[in-house]
Amino acid sequence: MLDKRWKKFTLAGFVAAFLISFIILPLIAQRYIEKNSETMTFNLLTGSVSIEKPVIFERDKQLIFFQAEELYVNAAPSRMITRYYVEEN
Repeated sequence: MLDKRWKKFTLAGFVAAFLISFIILPLIAQRYIEKNSETMTFNLLTGSVSIEKPVIFERDKQLIFFQAEELYVNAAPSRMITRYYVEEN
C-alpha cells in the first residue's frame, strides 16, 4: 500500500514539473518578451525562438541590463533527448 502512494506522488510530481516547465514558464516568458521587444516568433516543432530588439531592464525598470538587435535561440528538443549537441559559431 505504501508503494502505491509513492508511485502516485512520483507521478504527480512529474506531471507538475512538466506543466510548470513546458506550459506555465513559457507563457510567463512570452508575455515579458512581448512587452519588452518588437516582435517574437516561436516555432514549437523545432524549439526555436527569434526575438527582434529585446530589452531587459534592471529591477528599477529604468536602466537597461541587456539589449540586442536580434536574439535567436534554437533549443532543438530532439538533440536534448538524444544527447547530440552541435556548437555553431
